[in-house]
Amino acid sequence: MKQNKISWMIGGPQGSGIDSAAVVFIKACTSGGFNVFGKREYHSNIKGEHSYYAVRAEEEEIQSHIDTIDLLTTYDKETVELHAKHVVPGGGIIFDPALITAEEIGREDVNLYELPYLDLLKEAGEVLGIDKLSKLMIMKNTLAVSAAFSLLDYDYEIVTETIRKGFKNKKKIGEMNVKVAKIAFDYAQKNFDGFKHKITKIRDDKERIVIQGFEAIGIAKLIAGCRLLTYYPITPSADEAVFLEAYPEYGIKVLQAD
Repeated sequence: MKQNKISWMIGGPQGSGIDSAAVVFIKACTSGGFNVFGKREYHSNIKGEHSYYAVRAEEEEIQSHIDTIDLLTTYDKETVELHAKHVVPGGGIIFDPALITAEEIGREDVNLYELPYLDLLKEAGEVLGIDKLSKLMIMKNTLAVSAAFSLLDYDYEIVTETIRKGFKNKKKIGEMNVKVAKIAFDYAQKNFDGFKHKITKIRDDKERIVIQGFEAIGIAKLIAGCRLLTYYPITPSADEAVFLEAYPEYGIKVLQAD
């Protein structure tokens, strides 16, 4: 059994909520006392191309990602085909059986977990009183991350608290996502077994922050005395610019170049 040490990856089409799911995973792990390092990979387009987010969480301090994967959570067939080979023996792959079969994955040395996204979204629609599947697709990321945490036997209350904090200005939507998370968490507990990687809340009082690379770079520029930032609007330069624009009290001028 691998206890309180996990390398998790989520992947799928760009624009499908990969980042949102990973941020929930990261913040929930941090709230439980873990040190976390994340690596985001994406294409220079808005939607469609493959993207993924790798997250490493451990009790000890960590300073980098690792290439091996303990648990791979996927939205599509392409993610399985690209990353299944990096899952360690005894690890796990969460996949949509409507898009790829266990035989196609071809990994007999890992645990395979079928997560029927559309069926679960339809169930969520009944609970939420929403009959249009298109309106529910945005919560697919909540299903994915909740199922992963369930498989890891993580504290469900930490997961739901993290979701609520992410929607603190949209409480109604936050509660909708909590209900969706419950559906996936319960489904995984009922149908998934045999996974030996577990993470449990660490009892410590050490304060932690979650900071992204563009935020760290922006803060470093302010400390170094930068007072003018020009940028072209594309990730990640736009992320840094928007972040710095939110703090005009530090005297920096942000200008989007034509």
